[in-house]
Amino acid sequence: MKLLGGNLLDWDGPERNAFMHDIGRDAWQITDYELSTLLDSDWRARLTATWLIALDRRAQFRDRIGALLLDSLLVCAGRGYSMTGSMTPGAHGSRACS
Repeated sequence: MKLLGGNLLDWDGPERNAFMHDIGRDAWQITDYELSTLLDSDWRARLTATWLIALDRRAQFRDRIGALLLDSLLVCAGRGYSMTGSMTPGAHGSRACS
């Protein structure tokens, strides 16, 4: 899973560039309703949604991602929520944990 734990940030070369282009386009095109549907699904769908939210800097989802982080029973998913939560506008690392 490319999004888990931010592993894609360690990539180099054309594969990373193509993936980042595609996910950036998807982040721009997906609707808030579709993101909400993903956030209501399993942990893989929620992780994907949090990346799309962060890449398009949709601050309106910050509190919801914070709640997912606090409720996360899966360490790997929580790590993903944490990373993407820090990428949204106005995010402060400790905000979601206070």
